[in-house]
Amino acid sequence: MSCATAQKPYTTAEVRNPNDRTGSFGVQVTFLGRDGAELGHRYEVTKVAAKAAATLRVEADPGVLARLGHCEVAPTAAAVG
Repeated sequence: MSCATAQKPYTTAEVRNPNDRTGSFGVQVTFLGRDGAELGHRYEVTKVAAKAAATLRVEADPGVLARLGHCEVAPTAAAVG
């Protein structure tokens, strides 16, 4: 995972699918300020092939980028639909 920056205004996260069939997974990214306060969060869904991994990009709002300290990605992506 990499956190959003002014040069790359998105966070990347790898989503792995251990299942025997393709599935959709929801990933939540929380954007935190330099003081640790939550600035916002985004929830994105991505499709991942069976027994594969995919890299997901989650855009950060410009207002968040100006105050961003770090990002946290939920450790488990939930299967969707």
